[in-house]
Amino acid sequence: MTKVVKAASPEQIRAAEEQAAKPPPKYVGETKREKAIELAFPIEFDGKVYSELTVRRMTGRDLKSLQQHQNKNEDEAETFLLSIMTGAPVEVINYLDGDDYLSVMEAAEPFLPRRILEEAKRTASAGRNTQHS
Repeated sequence: MTKVVKAASPEQIRAAEEQAAKPPPKYVGETKREKAIELAFPIEFDGKVYSELTVRRMTGRDLKSLQQHQNKNEDEAETFLLSIMTGAPVEVINYLDGDDYLSVMEAAEPFLPRRILEEAKRTASAGRNTQHS
């Protein structure tokens, strides 16, 4: 089978170069967008030592990624969420000491999008009010 490759026109090349030369968007204002959390129990994974995790606010791209992941594996959604918010691999999040995990979760809460936070609170509230027979 022959593969046909179309060459880009000079206009297409110029447009691509201009797009690549544009600086990425950046946030402006005084709102705090991240917080560093020192781990009481550092972890080494894949040749890197994780002694601190920085929790940051999510972007639209992050939310799309989270939604796609939730559709595949809802059980791991919280771990994946923390992985997105810290940039740490899921394996590191899963292996955090319990105290460190809770510290990261607590630090992440103010940085969660309002809808995710409201849903988490509703779910937690519904779970506490459930009666067991």
